[in-house]
This record gives sequence, C-alpha cells and structure tokens, in this order.
Amino acid sequence: MRALKLFFLSIAIALSSIYSVQAQIKNTSLRGFPVAFYTEETSFAFGGLGILTFDFESNLTSLKPSQINFGAAYTLENQLLIYFPYELYLYDNDWRFEGEVGYYRYTYKYYGIGNNTPDSNEETYRVNFPRVQVSALRKVSDDIYAGLSYWYDGYDITSIKQNGLLDSNEPDGVSGGINSGFGITSIYDTRDNIFYTKDGEFLEFKAH
Repeated sequence: MRALKLFFLSIAIALSSIYSVQAQIKNTSLRGFPVAFYTEETSFAFGGLGILTFDFESNLTSLKPSQINFGAAYTLENQLLIYFPYELYLYDNDWRFEGEVGYYRYTYKYYGIGNNTPDSNEETYRVNFPRVQVSALRKVSDDIYAGLSYWYDGYDITSIKQNGLLDSNEPDGVSGGINSGFGITSIYDTRDNIFYTKDGEFLEFKAH
C-alpha cells in the first residue's frame, strides 16, 4: 500500500510540474491499442498501450513534439505493470525533460549469489515497487543536450520461498529497500524526425 501511495504521489507531482509551465497545449494526438502476450514468468497477460503527442505553445514550430507513452497490463499470475515514459520539449527545444513514472507488481527469479550458481537453485520472489525517473536537459549546442538525472525505485518484497535461499541466507536487500540517486545525462540527437527518422543519429550517455 505504501508503494502504491508513492506511485500516485509521483503522478500528481509530474502533472503539477507540467501544469506549472503555464503553456497551452496544441496539436494533440492520442493513439492506443490492446495488447496480449505470454511469458514463462507472467503466463498470459492482457492490457493496453498508447501514445499521446502534443506541442506546447512555446514550441509549435518544432519537429520534436512532446510525447507521453502509457502502458498497463495484468497477468494471470496476479502481476501488474503500469508505466508512463515521457519526453517533453519546451521553449523551441531549448529544454528537454524525459523519464518514466511507473508501478510494478512483479515476480523475479533468484539463483543465489555469484556466477556459478546452478539452475536447480531457481526460486521466485514477488516485489511491489514504484519507479520515478527524470532527466532535465538543456540544449548546449544545435544537437547536444546535457543535464541532471534522478531515479527512484522503492522495492517492497512481498513474498519469498519458504525455507528457500532468500529465506535461509537472508542476503542484503531481502527485506526490500530503496535504489535512488542522481547522475548526469548527455544526448546527441541529429534525427530529422523523432517518430519517422529518415536521417540522423541518436546517442545517449549516462553516468550514475
């Protein structure tokens, strides 16, 4: 429940930040479609994906529209995936904000610690975690952005195998925890169009 509250708080903060720009939104386009898939970890999963594209009034002449992607899926293993990656351009592309807000209730595999753990060690554990990632980048030349990044993953381990490796050995992090920090990001982007690129390059460098 605590993780879920943090997730919705993150969405509220992100929305309030966008609103504080005080710029009208133009040229809005919304597209979505259903999705279904199967993996060994999830069994069958069902949900939807979509993308919202738009321009801020201060950026109407740009070939780089802002976008918010969104996806949600529920699996027959009672897993939940909700995520909102975003990429926002403001003030004639002088500022670029990108990142993700998400909430995941998922199952992971554990084999022990080290490089030579046998497959027979396999066990699963369940985790709930909200995720917030944001990079605020300023254009420093025609094709280069640079700025700061922040990320937050709050892990709440909700279930482990009784008398399994995690339960018996109690390695660091078995009770969950927070993975959070700051870093620097630089982007080199010469694409002629971010959706239908015919020419150009895109390189991203991160140091955390």
